[in-house]
Order: sequence, then C-alpha cells, then structure tokens
Amino acid sequence: MILIIGLNKMKTPILTIAIPTYNRIKFLTDKLDFLINNYNPLFEVLVIQNNSDKDKLISINEYIEYQYIKIINNEKNIGANLNIIKCIELSNTKWVWVLGDDDEINKDSIKNILFDLDNNKKDLLCINYSTSIHTHKRETILNNLKHFFINLNNYKTSCSNILFISANIFNVNEFKKNIYFGVNFSNSFAPHLAILFAATINSNKKTLLSKKKIIISHDNDENLKWSRYAFAISIVKLLDLEFFKKQEMKKYLKKFISNIVSSPLNSYFLSYNSGINKTERKQNNYKLYKVYLEINNNFLLIHIIFILNSFFLSFDIFNKILNKLKTKYKKRLGK
Repeated sequence: MILIIGLNKMKTPILTIAIPTYNRIKFLTDKLDFLINNYNPLFEVLVIQNNSDKDKLISINEYIEYQYIKIINNEKNIGANLNIIKCIELSNTKWVWVLGDDDEINKDSIKNILFDLDNNKKDLLCINYSTSIHTHKRETILNNLKHFFINLNNYKTSCSNILFISANIFNVNEFKKNIYFGVNFSNSFAPHLAILFAATINSNKKTLLSKKKIIISHDNDENLKWSRYAFAISIVKLLDLEFFKKQEMKKYLKKFISNIVSSPLNSYFLSYNSGINKTERKQNNYKLYKVYLEINNNFLLIHIIFILNSFFLSFDIFNKILNKLKTKYKKRLGK
C-alpha cells in the first residue's frame, strides 16, 4: 500500500528532505512539525515509513493540507539501508538531504542549505556539513577520490562526519546513476558511501566540506546507539568495491575504515556486548579479529589483543573489572 500526499506543482523545489523511518512516530512528528514551521518553497518533504506498525504510523489526515509533504509506507520492511537508498531513488529534485528522524536540526540549517544550493555554482556531487561530531576547519573542495581520502584521513572525526548520513546533501542525478553500488553494498552499513565513491570516480564531480553546522547527532544517547560490533563487521565489505582493486586506493580506504570503527583496544567490549554467552562472544571475537587484520598493518598488536580478549571472555568477572576500570578512566578524562 502506498499512501501519497501530492506535491505543490506551483513551486519548483531544489531540495528533497527525505526521512527514512520505522516505528518512531514521536521523532517523526517532531521532525515534521519543525519542517512545517520552517517551510520554504525551495524544499519538499519525503517520508518513507518502513512498514511501521499500525499504531506507529503517522496519520495521513493530519498532513493532508501540506501539499509539499509526500508520505510512503513500504508494503514490507526492506531494512534501514535499503530504505535510505529508496529515499534517493524517489527524490525528484536536484538535491536530497536524507535526514535521520532522531537527528536535531540546527535553527538556521535549512536556510543555510538552501542558500548554498541556490547560489553555489561549483560542480558538486556532495556537500558534507559540520555537525556535533566534527566541525570542518575551513571550506574545502575535494577534487577526486584520492584527494577525498587524503583530506579526511587526517582527522578521525571528519571520517565519521561523512559517514553520518544526515550531514550530507547529495546530487540526486549523479547518485541515481550510481545507485547500483548502494544496492549491492547495502549490507555495508554505509550504502551512501559506496554510491559517493562510485559517483566521485564516474562523474568527476567534487565534494564540498562546509564549516556550517547543520545537525546534532544523538549517537551518544544509549537508547539510540546502533551496534558498533555489527558496524565493524559490515563496513569492511566496502573493500570489495571494484574500483579499490589498486593497492594504493585500497590503502586509503583501509585507513578511512580504521578511522571510523572502534579502536582495537575496545574490541573486548564489542565482543562481550554482542554475544549472549561465552561461545558466541568468542566467535564474535574471532570475526572482529579478521576485520582488524584487514584494516590494520600491525599484525602482532592485533594478534596479542585478540588472544587476550579470548582469555578474558572466558570469565564474566573480567567484564565487571574492565568496565569499572573503563569507567574510572573516563572519569579521569572528564567524560
């Protein structure tokens, strides 16, 4: 079943604000209220509910008067990553902002984004804005994929910032041309990066890093945090992208991935929290071991860390001890 609220044909919007969502009606209604209160005819809104439960679907009648809002309910749950890709596929404007339903928008974000899109004459593929994760020190144009990696790999947080989907504005036409890569690598936890890498090579268009801060991430909210174990296991699949076969480019990508996964020193906690018993935790520890071998050149260090992990995972008491030590360490750092 597809439920649609028609778009206002009197306007010619340049930006689609696309919100993929599942069972988070409170976040979604708060976001829609914000967009309604800050409406500008240069944007339209696309909501794709990923087969949410009936009691957690937004009311169609409540938004029927807003002709710039389009609402779709998937007939089945296609997963979060494919729902993100669907947001890009169904966008009909020149630009798309795939916005997490729980991410807080800064007061002037929409005004700043629309100004940039309406006035920026550069041949752009993507704009990566500053966020609560990372503030770009200056406005920078990344001319090609090598330049992209060299620049971002200088700062771990800048790598995390471009991974953060809500921090990016994408060129719809160029992303649609390369949507195949997102679909094929939807299990990487970062399908938009697969598309961005492909489009950077195939279009010769550029990525802009902007100092303007548009979003506040809720990544530190324990209730919203996604599995860092699942992410680490999945993101390395990007190494299989066909255009990273050259060793030099793969080296840059490995560094990029190592910047956005947890430190190997945190791998014990990833393994422990991802398993329900000793056997499963040890299996997950081995999977993580293979991941870190792929992206880290220090074989001896990785080998030692994961041997120790395997030993510690045999005794639940070590988790209590290490957690206490970790808590004390964070307190000393003022975190």
